[in-house]
Amino acid sequence: MTRALILMSRLSDYMLNCVTHWQKTTGVDLHIVRRKVDSDAPFRFDSTEGGLRFYQREDFDAEGLQALVRDLDPQLILCFGWMDKDYLSVVRHRKRSCPAVMTMDNQWLGTLRQSLGLVWSRLGLQPLFDHVWVPGPRQHRFARKLGFAERQIHEGLYVANAANFDPIWTGLEGRAPTRRLVFTGRYVPEKGLDVLWEAFQSYHASHDSTLELWCIGAGALDSVKPDHPKIRHLGFVQPAEFRELLAGGGVFVLPSTFEPWGLVVQEFALAGFPLVLSSRVGAADRFLGTDNGILLPEVTPEALVEAIARIDGLEDAELAAMSRASRARAEGLTVDDWARQATAFLEGQA
Repeated sequence: MTRALILMSRLSDYMLNCVTHWQKTTGVDLHIVRRKVDSDAPFRFDSTEGGLRFYQREDFDAEGLQALVRDLDPQLILCFGWMDKDYLSVVRHRKRSCPAVMTMDNQWLGTLRQSLGLVWSRLGLQPLFDHVWVPGPRQHRFARKLGFAERQIHEGLYVANAANFDPIWTGLEGRAPTRRLVFTGRYVPEKGLDVLWEAFQSYHASHDSTLELWCIGAGALDSVKPDHPKIRHLGFVQPAEFRELLAGGGVFVLPSTFEPWGLVVQEFALAGFPLVLSSRVGAADRFLGTDNGILLPEVTPEALVEAIARIDGLEDAELAAMSRASRARAEGLTVDDWARQATAFLEGQA
């Protein structure tokens, strides 16, 4: 049986969906090393689903991981990121007949640390891997800077679990989505959530509007979240619960000041949500256009007030057209695409 080892950070619902689909459609024997669930994103899932074999990262040191690889003798290693030195040691000591694929979602920001990292990558990182798998264009450009050749770089790393969002789209039946803004993410400053709260309250202070803001998530900003009659704080919600909670749709807003990709963008586009995204959101490159939303050039209260006013002033027909455009863009990347790329790595056809 063909066997693959995935060296992962924390497992998410959407990545579990990808690997489960790959296993079910190809029969590949999948072994996954993963870290404990993040307290800010406490996803629940069945670790036995799909016949996958899981291992707890905290149970292994470098030698233990290398012993695991020797026992499994995989035909492919997928390594999520480069920050885990023990994972890199596994890749370094693998059989040369076993291809290794690095995944990354970093954007090139031109910082001193990144600039110094380019030298390290060309000497000690890039030579370890046969391929690099990235979500989109910004990460593609960064991979080139790291020293990977064009033929080694592949896009489409992150794919939404459509099963959680298709029901919302189906329920719209071509109608305009509900007039509400929806934010989903960790309650942390880099999501721009504090700026969104300020802008939303400022807008309502000067406009007679029924527009609501629904915020889904948890994190450090919980202690300062505003108490406003038009803002609802729903806490962390499991992805499978979105289909009922958000029936009728809405407009998705993500004003992040730092967002390497943002898989949540495809998720809500699949549900038929028009999008309001900051220019820092990597997924905007693939899923946002002038036909389905607004790109914020900067994350300021003024820019967000203007965006909120534009959304609030749209006719139903305009909202419905934007909803259809979001869905069409999101459908361009599927879990089948993910599985085909993983199989190509495994079979040496990437």
